[in-house]
Amino acid sequence: MSPDAMTWEQERMTELDENISRLFSELGEDAIVSKVYAAVLQRGPLTVDDLAQGTNLDFPSVLKAINRLTTIPLITADMDRKHRIVYRALPPHPAFDAIVTAASWQTRKAIIGASDSPQSTGEEQTNLEVIRRVCDQLAKLTVTSSSSQSPIRTEMVTVARNREQMISYVTESITHALAEVVAVVSPPHLLGPLVWEAIVSRMRSGVTYRRITVFDEIVRHGLRISKREHEETGVDIYYIEPDKMNQKFYVIDKEVVVFFNPDQDPLDFEFAGQVIRNKELALRYVTEFSRLKKQAIPASFLLRCAERARGQLLQRASTILENWEMMWLENKIDYGLFDTLKLNEEKERSVRNHVVSAGLALISNDEIIPDLRLNYIKIREKWESGARGSLKAT
Repeated sequence: MSPDAMTWEQERMTELDENISRLFSELGEDAIVSKVYAAVLQRGPLTVDDLAQGTNLDFPSVLKAINRLTTIPLITADMDRKHRIVYRALPPHPAFDAIVTAASWQTRKAIIGASDSPQSTGEEQTNLEVIRRVCDQLAKLTVTSSSSQSPIRTEMVTVARNREQMISYVTESITHALAEVVAVVSPPHLLGPLVWEAIVSRMRSGVTYRRITVFDEIVRHGLRISKREHEETGVDIYYIEPDKMNQKFYVIDKEVVVFFNPDQDPLDFEFAGQVIRNKELALRYVTEFSRLKKQAIPASFLLRCAERARGQLLQRASTILENWEMMWLENKIDYGLFDTLKLNEEKERSVRNHVVSAGLALISNDEIIPDLRLNYIKIREKWESGARGSLKAT
């Protein structure tokens, strides 16, 4: 590189650092956090020692910034071939989009993507628009400066040793999808907005996403959440009996398989899952996906059945519950685990006891599950009989 080119490169990096610092400050982040992020983004993966020396920051300040950046998350930790802990940047677009998505989830009962318009007003709306604007600028600013850092792009097998690494590997694997992602998993938003935003982003780019999940999910995770994922976001979902979902995985472009560790404790070392780049193995799991899909109920049919069951449950409840209790039950039906309706402790205990004693809901692992009386076998039989348009389910 010529001296002139080197000078231009240094000036460009300085300008980038300043722009990142300015935009981070609008998100309420301090200059040290932005400085550490800029260093990891452009020069990672880096150890804590590398960061301290390269940024001229003291060790505790670097550690504090790393903790903040991994919490957001904008960076993640890996183990390099020298068995050192190193930090690298997550792909900027899904990472910054996920910040917007997380803020949106906190202000409305919905699972949405970063480009969707939140249905909030006043101060919440203003704050969301600031976050959206700043994160959009940061994503555009940083995407061309991000070094190729992920081990999943260079290694045949990559092991995720904890949940945070698993989230980053799933996100990065999906971010690189070009044609198709198939999955046998719980909804990706349970892993957080980072994975969900990566999926939504690739779908907007034309990538096909199909998912098989367990029958119980439609009630536990909320009927409206399931409808939005299928009807608004366009995810092709299929539901199977819980005991048939023996392994959770993603297959990306018939080339990469992402496995989740089974529930039992591993014998040799702790890990959350792994990413394997192998076309033959990937094709085997695409075949497994197709096998399970033949045993499943399509979301379009099951959602119609569930909608009718919802109406029947609310009709029964209307003769038993007070208005505020009806609102609580309706939120549980529609948003399940993602319900954000808050009651004081006394009212929460009272309504839980009332709906259970009235036979309107069940308790499972301390969760309230609305009793929609959906029966997998009966719905499956109706589907197989060819009555796909019928609403006479259960």
